[in-house]
Amino acid sequence: TFGVTAGFFIWLIIYLFVLHQEKGERLIGWLAKFIAWTGKKAEKTATAMNIQGKLNSFVAAINTEVEGLLPYGLKIKWISSELNRESFISDDKVVVMLDFHSNQDENLSKATVLYMNKAVIPEARPHIHFKLGKAIDLMMAKKALFSFVEARSSFGYFVNSVLRPEMERDQELKDFCQVIDATDERGLFTRVLLRELLELGRRRAGITEIGDTVLESNNFTKFLKEIAQKEKGQNVPLTFTGRNIKVAIILVARFEVEQ
Repeated sequence: TFGVTAGFFIWLIIYLFVLHQEKGERLIGWLAKFIAWTGKKAEKTATAMNIQGKLNSFVAAINTEVEGLLPYGLKIKWISSELNRESFISDDKVVVMLDFHSNQDENLSKATVLYMNKAVIPEARPHIHFKLGKAIDLMMAKKALFSFVEARSSFGYFVNSVLRPEMERDQELKDFCQVIDATDERGLFTRVLLRELLELGRRRAGITEIGDTVLESNNFTKFLKEIAQKEKGQNVPLTFTGRNIKVAIILVARFEVEQ
């Protein structure tokens, strides 16, 4: 049996690579494409699992600060470059449709932004200015990417290739982003701003927006900006009383010990 099998393979090699070389070349080409396809598919699967693991860990960490702030997990679905990148919600997950790039920083950055577009305070979106919503998405993506210590280059890619170009094109968006940056430095972004907007969305669920809550949420953002940017010894309002948002801020002094 071994002799027959070996003889068959020897004959097949002679037939394909000596007598009919074009058939042998076609076979090798097909095998190369199959191996490349298998390797590419494995690479895509590994990349998707890596991105999903990072984002889902960030979601768990953020939800310890504000319960339900990011209510959805993440699932990556690779598509061809001809199709539009988008995201939608299915089975309590944000499904991100993304074209695959060999640049892993680009994959992670774009997936994070598309995820945030659907995941952050979805109920509040009809009740806030759309540019404030976009700024929140970008700054949450920035916050997430900065937390991925082992993939810190993705943070640099996002800042240089996504965030800065977006802000350079739109001054109003830039202003919102800078306000959020300031509030985040003072611990007011997720624990106060997003928490209150989350509650706003829940309270106003199903109510047609006529512009009053958009104005109120803008004023609340400006209120937090004043607190975040206050100088030492400067007095600013610490109470916000709106129709839907009512907040009182208590500042805790930080003592530094010189040694």
